[in-house]
Amino acid sequence: MNLRVRGHAIDPSMVESDYSILVSFELVDPVMQLQHRELGLREVQQGLKSKETYWSADAKLEDATGEQRRLLEDLIRSDPRVQEVMAKAVAREAGILNMLEQQEEEQAKQQAQAEAQMQGGGGGMPGQEGPMLGPDGMPIQQSMGAMAGMGGTGRPTRNPLTPGTASPSRVGQELAR
Repeated sequence: MNLRVRGHAIDPSMVESDYSILVSFELVDPVMQLQHRELGLREVQQGLKSKETYWSADAKLEDATGEQRRLLEDLIRSDPRVQEVMAKAVAREAGILNMLEQQEEEQAKQQAQAEAQMQGGGGGMPGQEGPMLGPDGMPIQQSMGAMAGMGGTGRPTRNPLTPGTASPSRVGQELAR
């Protein structure tokens, strides 16, 4: 007689006249199972048990070798170099890789110009002679000179009321009016 089990056809030649079947149902207590897993995890952390033994015996994982491979793949994917390569592949598929490469080239040029300025000690742009400009557009010597009497913060320095007591900060006083 031919049998069908979950969509699979089983014919008598597959069974080979062995009709004995052993079925067991394991009683699972969720609290005991959790305690068993916690104990197994502590044994792994202490080096008393391997991860594969924990996965197969305590966590009841059927494919421990596959789990190890998936963990290694996750580790590889977390490497920044691999993430960069994968991002470039996705950017290529999206059609924006050329834009990203152009932007990287522009940033490299700007960085090279900044390094040349620092090494040359010269002007703001290559080929331009003169003092280096600060963020306010003024030469750095003038910007720094203007702040010399202000403690370098752009605010006047605080004079002490007495040798042991400093005067209160003036920050925010213009808002109190």
